[in-house]
Amino acid sequence: DIVIRADSAAMNSGAERSAVVLNSERYTWNLATTTGIDVSSSSTSNHLVIRAFCSQGSGQGITASSLISELSPEAAGKRAGELAKDARSPERADEGYYDVVLDPSIFANLIDHVGYAASAYAVESGFSFLTGKLGKTVASPNFSLFDDGMLKGGLLHRAFDDEGYKTQRTAIIEGGTLQSYLTNSHFSAKMGIPNTANAGWIEPRPWNLEVATGKEKESDLFDGHVIYITNNWYTRFQNYVTGDFSTILRDAVFEVRNGDKLRALKGLRLSDNLPRMLSSIQAIGNKQYLIRWWEVETPVLLPYVRISNVHLTSAD
Repeated sequence: DIVIRADSAAMNSGAERSAVVLNSERYTWNLATTTGIDVSSSSTSNHLVIRAFCSQGSGQGITASSLISELSPEAAGKRAGELAKDARSPERADEGYYDVVLDPSIFANLIDHVGYAASAYAVESGFSFLTGKLGKTVASPNFSLFDDGMLKGGLLHRAFDDEGYKTQRTAIIEGGTLQSYLTNSHFSAKMGIPNTANAGWIEPRPWNLEVATGKEKESDLFDGHVIYITNNWYTRFQNYVTGDFSTILRDAVFEVRNGDKLRALKGLRLSDNLPRMLSSIQAIGNKQYLIRWWEVETPVLLPYVRISNVHLTSAD
């Protein structure tokens, strides 16, 4: 019934067809060690993803919650249908540097990669643009990123890591400054920094990432001339150490002026540098959204964001 409700909302909003996936999971972690640890923790995770299609346009909607009763399939379906309808006749866009507004869906994909870069394993193995930057400015002063194993409503809510240490809320980046890597007992001892209780089966990993809200109303992010990007896929790094990457813009993309959609765009790729983008954040919305789907493996709670001078290239 949840899937049907999402599909119906998309069709009623102008979609010609849709595809819906609902994931409902229950996790139980049991840990017993030779040092006497014997603990158990359980949680639930639910997320629905719908893609709607109308002529040449497509749009995606997401709803996620630890409780299946709190999913909003109608809202996700309506959003997907409206985006598809508004993007049904896209035009080719010119390459260039633009101020962009990132929807939580694409922003979560990029933040997922920031969370990986914050792992002490990524730092040690040469796959992180955050190497050697503890205590240094790595983002705009209005940007803060946290990891929280016990985040209320978090989709990977768990009380302990894979070594049995109690999980915690860790400031990765606060006020633009890199505060901590994500560690386990091995990397904590090796690097001489606190253990953040992020031990995974193989490497330290984030549990639930959260980007702090800003002061801007979402509508204010669209003041002036911006490109509004709703979704992406196939993010690939050309250089992990510098943070150079590219990603294909998927689904609806719009040229917007003072909140009004001028036209839908197609054939674009975002080709930029992730540290530069973090440092070029102009404004952050004042409302958070919980995002998880197959391009966002780590659940992320985050707002809309506006970033200046983002490099958009041709996807052809």
